[in-house]
Amino acid sequence: MTTYRDVSELAHHKEEGIEPEMSTDLEVRVTVLEQGFQKLQSTADYALTLAQHADRDSGDFKARQDAFQRSLNALQETQGEHTARLAGIDKRLDGIDNRLDGIDIRLDGIDNRLDGIDIRLDRNEKEMRQGFAKLATGQDVITKMLTRIIEDE
Repeated sequence: MTTYRDVSELAHHKEEGIEPEMSTDLEVRVTVLEQGFQKLQSTADYALTLAQHADRDSGDFKARQDAFQRSLNALQETQGEHTARLAGIDKRLDGIDNRLDGIDIRLDGIDNRLDGIDIRLDRNEKEMRQGFAKLATGQDVITKMLTRIIEDE
C-alpha cells in the first residue's frame, strides 16, 4: 500500500485520473478532506449568494409586476370613466344631429317657399314690364296728340 506524504501528490494523481490507493497516513487523509470541505464550503457560500441575489431579483420583479398591475387597474378605471363620458357625448351629439336634421327640413321648406316667391316675382316683373311698355306706348300717343294740338294752334 502506498502512503502519500504530501497532499499535492494525492491531488496530482487525482488530476491525471489515477485512483490513489488508500493512504495509511491519517493526517494526509484529513488534510485532503479538509481541503475538499473548504472547496465544498466555498461552493455552498457561492450558491447561497446566488440564491440570495435570485431572491432579491425575484422580489424586485414581484414589486415591478405589482406596480404594473396597479397601473393597468388605474388605466382600466380611467378607460371606463372615459367610455361613460364618451357615451354621454355621443348621446348629446345624436340630439344635436336630430335638431340639425329638423333645421335642415325647415330650411328645405323655406327654400321651396323662396322658389315660389321667385317664380311669382318673375311673373310680376314680366307683367310690370308689359304694363310699362303699354304705358310708354300710351304716353307716346298722348305726346304725339298734344304735339299736334300745339302745332295746330
